[in-house]
Amino acid sequence: MTRKTSAADRVKHLKEYDAYHHALLEATIDSGTSKAIAPRSKHCCIRLLNLLFSDLFAVRFASIGDTPTRQLLDTGDIHSGSSFWRDITVEFNTNRTDYNKLISPDVRFDGVDASVIVVHDAGSLCDLWKKCNSNYMKVMACFTKSGEHGDDFFDYCGGAVDVFYLRKCLEIKHDLTSFVEGGLRECDQFDSLDYRERERSSLLEMQSPAPKRRKSDVVETVQGLLASVMPGEPSMVDELMNMHKLIELMKRRRRMLNTQRQRQATDLCPAPVQLSTEDVSTRNITKRG
Repeated sequence: MTRKTSAADRVKHLKEYDAYHHALLEATIDSGTSKAIAPRSKHCCIRLLNLLFSDLFAVRFASIGDTPTRQLLDTGDIHSGSSFWRDITVEFNTNRTDYNKLISPDVRFDGVDASVIVVHDAGSLCDLWKKCNSNYMKVMACFTKSGEHGDDFFDYCGGAVDVFYLRKCLEIKHDLTSFVEGGLRECDQFDSLDYRERERSSLLEMQSPAPKRRKSDVVETVQGLLASVMPGEPSMVDELMNMHKLIELMKRRRRMLNTQRQRQATDLCPAPVQLSTEDVSTRNITKRG
């Protein structure tokens, strides 16, 4: 269309394009051979669940979570490229009546038609299942949460009909429950309040130090308090005590020096000779003569 095309002509061309697109889509669905992928509809996941939980695919469906063998890894027969999803894709895109009926007459499935076929490839169908399963697990977490007393699973689905339909499928195929719920065992299904309490206790244990470390922390804390009250620099009392010690040391040193001087003086100046009485008399006679 050119810029000069009128609004009415634009609308006409768009309607013709839509009609042409729908005609191609219907032809593709009838043939079931095209690889073109159409947008998902609300019917797609319901039809896919009918296939996955059918007697033909249920056993294989439950084993897709198993660890792949070396042979499967070498051939690339895993995930969306596996033979399982290829077979699912063929059945999904084939106009067969085996998967056209709803498994539940619940009125909340009104408007859903599993017989509507929208062509998808294996990767698209695999992603569709993963999304549905993920949403189901989120709803289950809320549905089984402690303190929630609602018995109607649909109230927790937020209007997601495919998640509610998956719940109905599991009511029929009980043996697939553990697989859909990720292999969650009964002993692993915990009460959320107990879980929060255990989580809080675990956190406290992680934060609580070992006895030796706790004792060391106490000592460090006390030392820190003492350091804040008694600064590292010597106080006036400490300085006075040191000065007193220095004075005492000087006094002892002076006494030692005095003692040494006295000894030296004694050695240099001998004591005077004591004269006897006869010596004194003789000295006096000598002086008279």
